[in-house]
Amino acid sequence: MEDSLVKQQIHETRKALDKWEEELASNQGDLKKFYSRGNKRAGVRVRKSLLELIKQAKLLRTDILRTTQEVALFKDKK
Repeated sequence: MEDSLVKQQIHETRKALDKWEEELASNQGDLKKFYSRGNKRAGVRVRKSLLELIKQAKLLRTDILRTTQEVALFKDKK
């Protein structure tokens, strides 16, 4: 049971990381527009996308920290 839970968590984390990679790759066009042509709207889109990635990364970081603390707690009880 515990092994399947770990596998599920790893799978979900990998999915989130893959999604972030796709989002970063999709921003390439806007980055080019911003840096080469000075398109301000493209810069706004990239910043909004990065802000959302930061929020998601913080949630993942919090989840990892919580899991680490739970594992340490259960090890202390044994």
